[in-house]
Amino acid sequence: MPKYKNLLVLDLTSYGAAFAVLNRFVDDEQVKVFEISPIGQKAVLMLLLQDEITATILQKEIKIFFSNEIISSGLIINFDQKILETYLSQKQEAVLSQLCIAEFSVVSDAFLWLHRILKQNINLVDFRIIRTSLLNVIITISSNDSSWHKQIEQATTCGKLHFIDKVEAVTRSYFELT
Repeated sequence: MPKYKNLLVLDLTSYGAAFAVLNRFVDDEQVKVFEISPIGQKAVLMLLLQDEITATILQKEIKIFFSNEIISSGLIINFDQKILETYLSQKQEAVLSQLCIAEFSVVSDAFLWLHRILKQNINLVDFRIIRTSLLNVIITISSNDSSWHKQIEQATTCGKLHFIDKVEAVTRSYFELT
């Protein structure tokens, strides 16, 4: 995946719409499918793209051709590989002294938010999508910085945040393998 530096996340009205987008725009060279998943009666399609220009043009073309099928979309230029590694449960960082659990109802919003906040001094602990009829994207992050509440809240335009200021051992053990 290292040759793919950009990620386009599409929340779509149906699983069939996700395959229609895939069929029209994916070539497995410049554009590769990272994930296609049904979520209730809706779907999410994640595309990996090599260059920024292709990614930007593709997002615009998809919006034009599939405007009635797109709920939301998010393009992440030069995404941090930690996002996908944690999403695939291949990598997990330690729980520090403080914890924040963020919940979103739109997948692309969650990815965009995570991309913005990873530039701060935080650990990405967990990232999961609950695929039921009521979509819930849950991101767990951690920090030792006492001023991070304000920084995280400012970066959040949608979604729910819950902060735990002093993580106890029993809570930490839930996230860490021993």
